[in-house]
Amino acid sequence: MPNSEAILTLANTFVRMNTGVVGADGSHRKMVGSTLSLRAGDMASAETVAYLDTLLSNAPAGLVFVDRDFRYLRVNERVAAIQGSASIEEHLGRTVAEVVPALWAQLEASYRSVLQSGVPVLDVSFSGQTAEDPGHRHDWLESIYPVRLGDEIIGLAVVVTDVTEIKEHEATLVALTEAAVDAIAAAAEARDPYTAGHQQRVAELSVAIAHELGVDQNDIDGIRMAARIHDIGKLSTPSEILTKPGALRPSEIALVREHAQAGYDIIRGIVFPWPVADMILQHHERRDGTGYPNGLHGDEILLGARIIAVADVVEAMSSHRPYRPSKGLDAALAMIDKDQGRQFDPEVVAICLRLFRGGGFMFTLQDDDQLDRE
Repeated sequence: MPNSEAILTLANTFVRMNTGVVGADGSHRKMVGSTLSLRAGDMASAETVAYLDTLLSNAPAGLVFVDRDFRYLRVNERVAAIQGSASIEEHLGRTVAEVVPALWAQLEASYRSVLQSGVPVLDVSFSGQTAEDPGHRHDWLESIYPVRLGDEIIGLAVVVTDVTEIKEHEATLVALTEAAVDAIAAAAEARDPYTAGHQQRVAELSVAIAHELGVDQNDIDGIRMAARIHDIGKLSTPSEILTKPGALRPSEIALVREHAQAGYDIIRGIVFPWPVADMILQHHERRDGTGYPNGLHGDEILLGARIIAVADVVEAMSSHRPYRPSKGLDAALAMIDKDQGRQFDPEVVAICLRLFRGGGFMFTLQDDDQLDRE
């Protein structure tokens, strides 16, 4: 995408050269976009116009100039293609709302913001269908810049980039990643049938907590991925320990505790757009440093890991096990309430308590055989 300085220079040059030929009453439609009237011998102006026309016509991004009423002064072919039934000439003198009403609803606030504040707005996301490609959803990024004549903002310059292929590629990668994560989760649970469904339930609660905390959706996706496979390290734990019906000896507990580091070692070679391996490593760390494997304190622990830690304990305690009955949801909530600020992040605990006690969350498949020995 052209940089901001280049766009502003182009916009201001274009408007200065067009100001004398563009009327304010809408009668300028046929004049805008046509070759400018130049004084005989004014070769410098002619060359400038030629350069601008070439750049506008052949730029790899869509370029738009609108006046203060958001009427098109100039568009290039890439922008005209968004409204495939409208030629460049049919855009000129009409408002954006008239030409692309469905898209204008997504863009109006940004256009008005730049016009009123003079501060550019970059990378506005919007989407929709085009007359050129009906039935196919397109995604665009739009950056909007003020065009000044002296101290006055007389219009806007807009850069439009079609990112549909990029978005589709990203969606495909996400789908493949989720499928891989589901397969990994299934592999971990196959070795410990008594905890079937645990990781999924922990992921559901982790996502609900993260939403309430106002975590960005992209980061929530990462937390969900990590929670979904947080016990993957149990693939390295002997199955006779995982399925043992009685209490574990200290040496066996030590082996179970290795699953956090083992999970990190399994996942760290996979490229995720989030710190999934680190969240898996840290989901048994505790705020006061009493957790494992590295005895981290407070904010040394990733927020995602702090969220998963609370969800993990609540789900584990409230579920049945062959070697012990469920302690119940009330007991699980009472324990994290008692230990908030010491072992668990108090803000995460507060959200978790509110979700359950306010009736805003319930585990799915809550009666299934359940989870984590530790």
